[in-house]
Amino acid sequence: DRRANAAVGRILAEAAPGELAGKLFGHPVKEGEINEIEVVHSSRRKTTAEMQVTPLEWNFEPAWLLSLRATTERRRLKDSLHKNTDRLHTLVNASPLAIVAVDMRGHVTLWNQAATRTFGWSEVDVLGQPLPTLSPSNGDESLQELVEQALHGTVLSGRELVGLHHRDGAELDLQLWTAPLHNTQEITHGAMIFAVDITERKRTEVRLLNIDGIDTLTGLVNRSQFRERLRQAIERVKHGDQPPFAVMHLGLDRFKAINQSLGHSFGDKLLLEISRRLAGTLYDTDLVARTGGDEFSILLRDIRHVRDGARIAQKLLDSVATAISTDGGELYA
Repeated sequence: DRRANAAVGRILAEAAPGELAGKLFGHPVKEGEINEIEVVHSSRRKTTAEMQVTPLEWNFEPAWLLSLRATTERRRLKDSLHKNTDRLHTLVNASPLAIVAVDMRGHVTLWNQAATRTFGWSEVDVLGQPLPTLSPSNGDESLQELVEQALHGTVLSGRELVGLHHRDGAELDLQLWTAPLHNTQEITHGAMIFAVDITERKRTEVRLLNIDGIDTLTGLVNRSQFRERLRQAIERVKHGDQPPFAVMHLGLDRFKAINQSLGHSFGDKLLLEISRRLAGTLYDTDLVARTGGDEFSILLRDIRHVRDGARIAQKLLDSVATAISTDGGELYA
């Protein structure tokens, strides 16, 4: 060494710059390259630095200008960042929640193992690709639409999305949390989606409702409850506690074709509308039930003459004969 400033002294040997003159540098010198060197001090403390070599003349002789920049702290921070990143990656993959991130184009940038279990697609299938299409059968907003809202700043907490389908076709119900992702300048550059599979929970809720005798779609009593009410009515008539009653069954023609052509979402809306019309035609003492996919049963109490039953039957038919509006026109049940 011929000359060194104070900073070099601190990096190389914690010595005064003058004490370095005439000493062997001890590290390979490569022109034009930036190399990282490691210095072991007498206290066994290690220092790392980046070194750039520039050739020049010094007192009419060839020499090299060595520019050193301490990188010990930067390396420590880099190592710490790598460790934290590894920990975060482990936590994300160990999470029971499906965790997905997308960029501003809606392409997947993160897909954890729980997302694979929840949706059916593997990380290899989706990384760098558009988010798989997941649209609920009830006509609600699709997952893509909710993610698009997140990219525009909307935060969702605990939103339920039901009637989806797993990659293998199985039914899938989700509870979702979404949020936009921001960079250091607070500019949105993507979105995060957290999802939990609530399919079994929703099925349990349906089973509980069915135990209570309620059809989950229409809110009418279900088949089993209707049979129980009918049994009770028969027993009361036998014991002379109730006037005669009538039972009617009503089915929708071509309902399967409606589902196939207009979709299950519209089919559900049609069933809801028919249920509303039937219930609105009857007295409070009468009972209407959904006893099949497109079938309804009616229990008419206090029917003393056949003509009374016929008259109510015609009213029920008239109530469902009115046109039902659709996006493409009108439909008649």
